[in-house]
Amino acid sequence: MWLGIIITIPIILVSITAILIAHEKGLGTKDIAVNAGWLPGYGSNEDIKLYLNDVKEVVIDSNKTYYASKLGVVVEEDKKLSIVKGTEGIEIRDLQFIDNQLWIASKDGLFLSENSIAKLLKKGDFHGINIHNKIVTASEGKHGFHRSNDLGKTWESSKISSEVGKENLLAFTSAVENESYIQKLTLEKLVLDIHTGKAFFGEGSMWVWIDLIGISLLLIGFTGIWMWYKRKYGKKNKVVKNLK
Repeated sequence: MWLGIIITIPIILVSITAILIAHEKGLGTKDIAVNAGWLPGYGSNEDIKLYLNDVKEVVIDSNKTYYASKLGVVVEEDKKLSIVKGTEGIEIRDLQFIDNQLWIASKDGLFLSENSIAKLLKKGDFHGINIHNKIVTASEGKHGFHRSNDLGKTWESSKISSEVGKENLLAFTSAVENESYIQKLTLEKLVLDIHTGKAFFGEGSMWVWIDLIGISLLLIGFTGIWMWYKRKYGKKNKVVKNLK
């Protein structure tokens, strides 16, 4: 019986965390800081090495090399490593070095670093940054991109679909549909889409599938524990009653 409970615990944890992941924006879990250093999967030297070597971008300026890593912006100077202050523990996606300023696109936002100290310019989950003629453009995945004409003081949000106009967008989507530019469906992709729920609800509503699976697993887990509890202690209560 105890083996059944031990097996049920991971199911319950996966169910709860799946639901939390599906609603991370609404719940704001990304902005809640927690201390989980006591868990065995965090903080090992091997993990630090893996995060350090997971490099998304490299920028070289005179005798310094800047690496975009999962540990933050790592600076190498004379074979010694350090992290730009303000980026510690942040996953960095892209770097641009312009006029002695380091522009940083990260999972937690856009940063500007001077003298190895970074300050946050705009919150968000950014993937890339480009600077041309003093116009800063930063991409934020499904949220489109953001443009600044005053080097990060003010930002204008946009998407490709809104930039080109309705007629051009309609012509483009029709061409894509006719020419099948969208990723071809393979058995591997179909299996993945069924697993994530995309095949049933589309990419924008996969959370519905995750909630259904999560709630179902929770019900299985809790009802299993309840059945075990009733069996074990129900028998004891019957024996006590019979003795009386």
